[in-house]
Amino acid sequence: MWKTLIVWEVGLMAVTVQGHGPCKVLHGLMLDFNLDEYAGVWYPLMGWSNVHAGDIKGKCSKETISNNNGNITITEESISDKIGAQSSSHHAWQDEPNEGKITMWMFHAIKVPFWIVDTDYKHWAVVYSCSGDENEYLKTLLVLGRGRDFSKMWQNPQVKKNIRRSLRRSNLLRLRDLTSINQTDCTN
Repeated sequence: MWKTLIVWEVGLMAVTVQGHGPCKVLHGLMLDFNLDEYAGVWYPLMGWSNVHAGDIKGKCSKETISNNNGNITITEESISDKIGAQSSSHHAWQDEPNEGKITMWMFHAIKVPFWIVDTDYKHWAVVYSCSGDENEYLKTLLVLGRGRDFSKMWQNPQVKKNIRRSLRRSNLLRLRDLTSINQTDCTN
């Protein structure tokens, strides 16, 4: 559900982070978000999760977001060491027009909200998700790329600066808290 740069800076409005049990609810973020520009293929490159430490999105993760007149489909593909190749598609919707919050309907029973914290639409995005209750919840933060080669993207100093700034403004995690997601030798 997570997807990466010509630095066409998207202004982050003042971000308000409110507690909601273990989850931080983000408000006032990406109020000029363009879903059609965001749609397409994204590759999780770095991430953090309270549940899947070390294997955040498996190997060779790939997420495809399509928008057909407001009907959003998110298709996730990855390879897990335990299960092998996996693929799933989910229906989603944009909560408010022009806002970077999308809610995904998983397994016909669970609503999973996620926020596009920041993106340049062409190369990178920072995405946060948290759902559940006080006892059981899943919280994830991802840096996504349009390509699988993080080192190429990271060579651009403006990209590094923008991603670090996005993480700092969202008050979620620091870059050094994230781990790399294996995107090598992929066939999907």
